[in-house]
Amino acid sequence: MYKLFYRGLINPFKCKTYDVLLSSKGDEQLKSFLSEIINFAPNIPFDDRKKLEKLIEEVKTNLDVFEKDKPYVIYRCARAFTASVPENLDNAVSESHIAYIMCKNLQQAYYYAAVLNFLAYKVVESKRDFIRDQFARPLIAIVEAGLSWKDVPSDLRHRVANLSEKLSKTLEWKKYPSQDKALKELMNLEDFKEIVKTISEQISESNLKSSLSLVSGE
Repeated sequence: MYKLFYRGLINPFKCKTYDVLLSSKGDEQLKSFLSEIINFAPNIPFDDRKKLEKLIEEVKTNLDVFEKDKPYVIYRCARAFTASVPENLDNAVSESHIAYIMCKNLQQAYYYAAVLNFLAYKVVESKRDFIRDQFARPLIAIVEAGLSWKDVPSDLRHRVANLSEKLSKTLEWKKYPSQDKALKELMNLEDFKEIVKTISEQISESNLKSSLSLVSGE
């Protein structure tokens, strides 16, 4: 059993996982295990049996396992690139529609989660449309905005990181109709308002516009 980080379960500052059955030893062992289930569990409903047979035909695994003692930021790499810092990485793997950054420490991870959510919020606030395929674009946007960890004053990045950590530990995960809605709801929270205010004072209007053009369209 692995914990799967999946795009649809990532919200700003909060995420959860699916429990999934995968094989670290290759597809054949997993297919063999699924075949045994079919052969030795006669009470499986017919529809489930057909799904398992189809799965055996199609399953392919390529495990990208997180290092459990390293701090990460994970974010959606399609459209709204909302981000969070995972709390438990024991036996955790990533799905192909999320991206992640391995950070030097937790402060840096919480800082980058805040910056990614700030930029995503600014896309929504500006009534721009998210580009469909993001992947590394949000990270390039951070550099373009002059918001890399090494490019901002230490007091600012630690303040932002502390606010981000506070939000991460107090927010409850919930299902949103869209990430636009999730980002707009954040502005009801004083801690996120302070993140937006603090970062906005650091970034010029021209740099913000340039960075948003990398991840969104008019």
